[in-house]
Amino acid sequence: MIEFQRVALRYDDKSNVLKDVSFTLNPGSFHYLTGASGAGKTSLIRLLSLMQKASAGKINMFGTSIDYNHRSELVPVRRRIGLVYQDYRLLNHLTVYENVALPLKIKKLPRGQIKEHVGELLNWVGLGDKINSYPRYLSGGEQQRVSIARAVITQPHLLLADEPTGNLDNAISEKLLKLFEQLHRMGTTIVMATHNPDIIMRFPHPQLHLDNGILETRTAREAVEKGRMGTL
Repeated sequence: MIEFQRVALRYDDKSNVLKDVSFTLNPGSFHYLTGASGAGKTSLIRLLSLMQKASAGKINMFGTSIDYNHRSELVPVRRRIGLVYQDYRLLNHLTVYENVALPLKIKKLPRGQIKEHVGELLNWVGLGDKINSYPRYLSGGEQQRVSIARAVITQPHLLLADEPTGNLDNAISEKLLKLFEQLHRMGTTIVMATHNPDIIMRFPHPQLHLDNGILETRTAREAVEKGRMGTL
C-alpha cells in the first residue's frame, strides 16, 4: 500500500534528517515508529501525511506515485489518511460534536448523515455523554479520544499517530491502544510513533526504528526484546 524507496529529507541547507529510507507498509498492518528525540520520527510522519516533500527518492501511496508537480493528484490520497497528534489540536471554540463532524462537513455530507456517523463514533470511543462539551472541560484522555474520533470519522485507510500517549498516564494510554487495536482489526493501517516500551511489549507489532535518520525495520518479537533491553 505504501512504499518508500531510498527517500531522504533535508531542511534548507542542513544535513539530511532522513537518509536513504526504504520500507513497505502492507494494507492492514500496524507498525510502531521509534527512535530518540531528533531521530526523524516527526519528519517521517510528515512525509507519510504528505505535509512534507521528500528531498530525494520515490514514494508510492495507494498506487499513486507522489509527484508534487501534480498537486491535484495528491488530494484523493490525502483524503485516505487520518492524523492523531500528541497535543490533540482540537478547536476549543467548537463542541466535541462539532470537532468530530468537521471533516464530514468539509466533504459536504448531509446533516442527518453527519449526525448519525458522529453519534455512533462518539459512543464507540466512550464519549457519547460528552457530545455537547467543549474541549477545555475534558480530561487529557478524553481530548485524545476526540482527536482519534475526528481522525477516523472519514474511515481513512492509513492512520498516523505522532506520540498520541505522550501526555497521558499508563492507564489511559492502554485504553487508547485498545482503540487502535480495534481499528487495526477493522483493517486500518496504523503507524504510531512512541517512546513507551511498555506499550510495545503490551501490544506487540513490528517496528520502524530511526537512528540518526537511518531506518531499521524490526519484527514484533525483535521490538519486544529491544523494549525489554531498554534499547528502543
